[in-house]
Amino acid sequence: MKKGIGSVLLFIIYGASIVAQPIAKDSSEIFRQRLRTTLVIGTASYATAMTGLYYMWYKDYPSSSFHFFDDSKEWNQSDKYGHTMTAY
Repeated sequence: MKKGIGSVLLFIIYGASIVAQPIAKDSSEIFRQRLRTTLVIGTASYATAMTGLYYMWYKDYPSSSFHFFDDSKEWNQSDKYGHTMTAY
């Protein structure tokens, strides 16, 4: 048996019995406190990341309103590919 295959087989065999959290009796049940906590932490993390990005990256550059333009001469559409792959 090749090195590492045993670990993979153990994971496959025993992985099905591992549960990260207890399963609710009703799968449509919403834990409101957990949802609220998740939303607050997610919103705060996003706001902090965007503020930090602005101050580290964009602060010294002039700002303009949102606009579209053909950037094929500058970036050869590579940023469009990056945005597409990131969203995917």
